[in-house]
Amino acid sequence: MKKIIFTLILSLALILSTSMAAFAGDISTNGGSDTVEVMGYFEQGYTVTIPDTVVFGNKKTTDTKSVSANNVLLEDNNILRVTVSSKNNWEIWNESEFVIHGLKYEAKVADNFSIILDNDDNNEVLVIRSGETDRTVNIVFTLLGTPTKAGLFTDTLTFKVEVSPE
Repeated sequence: MKKIIFTLILSLALILSTSMAAFAGDISTNGGSDTVEVMGYFEQGYTVTIPDTVVFGNKKTTDTKSVSANNVLLEDNNILRVTVSSKNNWEIWNESEFVIHGLKYEAKVADNFSIILDNDDNNEVLVIRSGETDRTVNIVFTLLGTPTKAGLFTDTLTFKVEVSPE
């Protein structure tokens, strides 16, 4: 008998809690209406893809690579900038026997052929403004000299991504 009463009370509590959960606002039993605010918050975000290598060789004096920004979501009046700088001042170096043999090269953004050669951190490669979602630019790297010795020549490019007000 106690089990039956307990089961009835538990069932009644379950029914009442289910019907109470169906109401989002406080509306009287006499009818009426209520409002619900719908909100969304989306954080800024983006994916920037840079080249993994730039390669020159005996018969290869140019290499075209792309830089892209995808799935860009910025706050109003913000801008995403991708800049590039060169560790060796736009030269690939061969460092054998403590003698540095350098070969100059240049990088041009193919969209407007602006040369990216000054050795500071403000060499803009890609710019995207709030409201835009995707952009890709091609960069053409061109070797300017001819090597006088065989071996591996290297430089390091640093790509920097910043979001700031316009």
